Amino acid sequence: MKFESSTLFIIGNGFDSDHGLPTSYSDFKNYLRENYKIAENTITPPIQGDTLGGDYAYDEDDIASFLL
Repeated sequence: MKFESSTLFIIGNGFDSDHGLPTSYSDFKNYLRENYKIAENTITPPIQGDTLGGDYAYDEDDIASFLL
């Protein structure tokens, strides 16, 4: 069986952390803080637009704040 170099293998049970990959929740939170303008205490989903028509507008900084 031959795999192309673009093949992604997802292996659980600590494989990633045992190999030093930054894949913990705290690593993700640090990534959000370093790469997005974060608003404190965002509690509502930052979705704008017509919820019935399917057209939504997302601001990436608002999404990052909500996730954090």
